[in-house]
Amino acid sequence: MSEPEPIDAKERVENLAAAFDGCKHALILTHDNPDPDALASAFALANALSHLTGIDCEVGYAGIIGRAENRAMLHELALAPIRIQGDALERFDALALVDTQPGFGNNSLPDGRLPNAVIDHHPRRQNLDDLAFVDVRDGYGATATIVYEYAQVGGFPLPTNILTALFYAIKSETQELG
Repeated sequence: MSEPEPIDAKERVENLAAAFDGCKHALILTHDNPDPDALASAFALANALSHLTGIDCEVGYAGIIGRAENRAMLHELALAPIRIQGDALERFDALALVDTQPGFGNNSLPDGRLPNAVIDHHPRRQNLDDLAFVDVRDGYGATATIVYEYAQVGGFPLPTNILTALFYAIKSETQELG
């Protein structure tokens, strides 16, 4: 498994947009039973792709949102991910994985379906060279930090509810920024 060549932040955002060239409807898929980092990152990525490409994005997950504080975050911030079941992925012509990777076993990516993008802060466990866009930075404490950088570099605004979700995600994922 090869490590990617370092690229600058602006080029990274351009490559992200290029991975969705010609796509119309994307699903930003979290790991199953998502936590705040996965959820906030997914909504921030959906916002980023909308600004960068004009693509229509939905945030989805499989499993359950079981922890009361995660349900409260979604409710209070008016964020509504869709629950993915069965062949629901077939209606999307593009797919991004956040806070997980193909082959991790903790996501509902069907065998044989390659995502357009993978964004994660966990170490790589397999070769992802066949994917259009990969941003895996295991030196980061949260995927939310990676996705927040896209907005900074891209120069587009993030709505207050998504900013709040990102803050909560980073704080909870890093155990109070420790």
